[in-house]
Amino acid sequence: MKPKNYWSVFSKMPYDAKIFTIEQALNVNKVDAEEILQKVEQELKRQESLLSLTQQKSYISNTEAKEIEKILQEIRKSLKASGKSLLD
Repeated sequence: MKPKNYWSVFSKMPYDAKIFTIEQALNVNKVDAEEILQKVEQELKRQESLLSLTQQKSYISNTEAKEIEKILQEIRKSLKASGKSLLD
């Protein structure tokens, strides 16, 4: 028997049900649960973008990949210096 994919179930839940689930699972208030959900959604979007880039990597030369990584490092340095992150 295949185990149930609870992330799939969670992703299909209405917003209020997701917030309630986070409140109950982590014993946090609604405001904190909303913040947690927002951060999780942002991270999932970031991971989805990275996965997409990884899948496209076969179309990018090693030189181009290194240049992209240098640009990302500069962006991270700049954001860190300003007290922000890629998720802000």
